[in-house]
Amino acid sequence: MNELIQRAPYPVHVLPSMLINFAQQVVAATQSSYEMVVPVMLAGMSAAVQGVADVKTPYDEVMPVSLFSCVIAKSGDRKSSVLKKVMQGFKDFERGRFSECLMPGFEELKSHQFLIEDATNKGVTDIFKGGAYSLFYSLDEAALLFKNLDMPSLCKRFDGSPINEVSRTQGVTFLHDRRVALCMLTQDVTFERFLSKKGELLVESGLMPRMLISSASMQSNAGRWISAPHSEESLDSHAFHKRVQELMIAYSKSIGSAEVHRHQIGFSLQVALVWERYTNQI
Repeated sequence: MNELIQRAPYPVHVLPSMLINFAQQVVAATQSSYEMVVPVMLAGMSAAVQGVADVKTPYDEVMPVSLFSCVIAKSGDRKSSVLKKVMQGFKDFERGRFSECLMPGFEELKSHQFLIEDATNKGVTDIFKGGAYSLFYSLDEAALLFKNLDMPSLCKRFDGSPINEVSRTQGVTFLHDRRVALCMLTQDVTFERFLSKKGELLVESGLMPRMLISSASMQSNAGRWISAPHSEESLDSHAFHKRVQELMIAYSKSIGSAEVHRHQIGFSLQVALVWERYTNQI
């Protein structure tokens, strides 16, 4: 079964046309693979949406749209280049560049550190206490995260569980409706080393079952130059980045408020059928 899955072409065709085009352009610009690019795109999309919307399941449970994505690749497989191409909109948000896009007379949009690399649970909690409602663990080398990884706490961030902590120095910390997405790319040797030391905890804590894991390899592209599809827009001004910008502007308006109100989005008919098939099989 694993061999069949590895030989099958990556199902990029199921994406909407705009996302297919963006994936094609990133693959061509980095000479990478869809196994590398698409999981990073999906994690980025969830990070952009999680601040303004939750998803309502067919059985009426409201859940975060946040995704935890892990891409395992070899050294030199363009991890940093791919992540840089997808993260453009979030970096613009961090630098407060979105206010330049608004009409004169609009108040300046708020921003905060959004992309997290080397982080402790306390440090992330401090950002939330400062008014943030949404964060994105985004790492091109997961060894940084593995060093300080608090797996049980990270699992709670996936579910959007309240942060309810008490310490002698900080007192009581109670925060709710915070959202975290995760995209970590790591070398295969680093991931295997971590599994050999803490593999049982990775599974038993619930972190691995929550992750969308992709094993990316450029071997299928070896010796072949990948051409970009014809497009009237450049990669830097692609509609993908514009949509991220729109969502982050909407999120920016809620920063620092006493309570955030997210839209609830339901399943499309196609997604509902996939969900039903999955639950029947599992």
